[in-house]
Amino acid sequence: MTIVRLMALLTTALGALCPVAAWSQAAPQGELTIAQGTDAVTMDPHNTTQMTAMQPFNFVYDKLINRDKEMKLIPELAESWKSVDELTWELKLRKGVKFHNGEDFDSAAVKFTLDRVRVPGATQVSSGFTTIDDVKTPDPLTVLIVTKKPDPLLPARLAAWGAQMLPPGYFKEVGVEGLARKAVGTGPYRFGEWRKDDSLSFVANTGYWGAAPKFAKVVFRPIKDELARMSALTAGEVDIAVNIPVDFADKINSGGSTYLVQTLANATDVFLMGSDAPLKDARVRLALNLAIDRQKLSTALFRGFAKPISQAAAPTDFGYNPSIPPYPYDPERAKKLLAEAGYEKGFSVEVQSSTGYIIGDALVVEAVVEMLKGIGVEAKPKFLEIARRAEMLGKRTITGLLLANPGSTTFDADGIVWRLLHPDAIGGAYWPTGQKDTDFFKLMETARYTIDQPKRQELYYKAAETLHNDPPWLYLWQEFALYGVSCKVAFQARIDTMILPWTVTTDPAKKGGGQCK
Repeated sequence: MTIVRLMALLTTALGALCPVAAWSQAAPQGELTIAQGTDAVTMDPHNTTQMTAMQPFNFVYDKLINRDKEMKLIPELAESWKSVDELTWELKLRKGVKFHNGEDFDSAAVKFTLDRVRVPGATQVSSGFTTIDDVKTPDPLTVLIVTKKPDPLLPARLAAWGAQMLPPGYFKEVGVEGLARKAVGTGPYRFGEWRKDDSLSFVANTGYWGAAPKFAKVVFRPIKDELARMSALTAGEVDIAVNIPVDFADKINSGGSTYLVQTLANATDVFLMGSDAPLKDARVRLALNLAIDRQKLSTALFRGFAKPISQAAAPTDFGYNPSIPPYPYDPERAKKLLAEAGYEKGFSVEVQSSTGYIIGDALVVEAVVEMLKGIGVEAKPKFLEIARRAEMLGKRTITGLLLANPGSTTFDADGIVWRLLHPDAIGGAYWPTGQKDTDFFKLMETARYTIDQPKRQELYYKAAETLHNDPPWLYLWQEFALYGVSCKVAFQARIDTMILPWTVTTDPAKKGGGQCK
């Protein structure tokens, strides 16, 4: 079977409808308020991978392709896509779509957006799009995307974080700084107002190309303290509160006016390892992983919700290797590895996080600090403002250990491992094993362009072994998401943890799973 034929089997046919088409066409009413642990950091969808910043993008921007609740690819701004030869994908765009500022959405906008994100290192999402070699626009509603080599994941990339379409005219007018302050997309909501550390609001786009949005206004509120977030939910001040503490899950589910929604996620909780000299040694990185009793932490902090991991990809991703064993809790071996690396007396390292960003983040930092002290490492907790955390990631100036929750943008190892560990990526500078021309680099680049699925799986399995034996991160667990939801609304959680406009409704038949009165 030819490569073209194999790629054709991946093609999505015409006619599938975006989930928003199932919404009611009634006029938008009321206000939806979503409480997150931190504020957004930018309105530029290409220059952050921070979840609390990306959530609002779902309301104001559209992508060419999206995913349904089963994570299958579905049309959004592209009505169809197909492979026309080994290197070329053809997309047909929706007719009559406009950006919020009145600009036409057309093939020129697609080319502008993809030309921006495909340049290595130019944005925080670029490593996911560097397989693109050229974008051609034969007419306003047709786009030809040419890849450097056959890329089986191209449609998935166009549904990923950072694939939101931008208006070229607006960008030319306001530049990078203007886009960072005010979002202009084609989505069901328009940018309203952003009051830093207080609220970010959007208003219904009555000219939306799809069905009418449900709510007249959507507000994102940053509430750092978990108890304050809980109080806001139970007091009826917010409709959805993310990152509910596990100790309050039963209370949320039995209060009568609220209910709990939960899901395992296609993301992992890890500590990124920065530029400190000791962290460049593979023996040190392995020692830190052996110093952590993940099962104890999962049980003590999260009632077993968190599932310990020992490789970079989550179990939901293609390329996750089920044969990789969990790390044993082995502080004695960890001490020996430190001694072999020349750190018999340990070393100093900061263990950092922003509070309110990840479930139990402050407790995780404190617990990991104590376990690292158990092997002689002088670990110090440090809590960062979310803007400082974003700066460290954006400028690639990470030091010490930084708590993060990387997830795959493609449900494939390429979308997490290589997106973040490629030499030009956010975490690529800190891991010697992944640098250009290393065996790991060659393996991942080969996998990226391999059409044969069993062969790609074999390559990813080998990569997982390297990521286990020479860990770039301090692995913790597969992430889980707990949401507290008001009985006023119905909400469906997704394993990509995205809150999308069509996942929240006021349909009384879908509320509460029987928990609401």
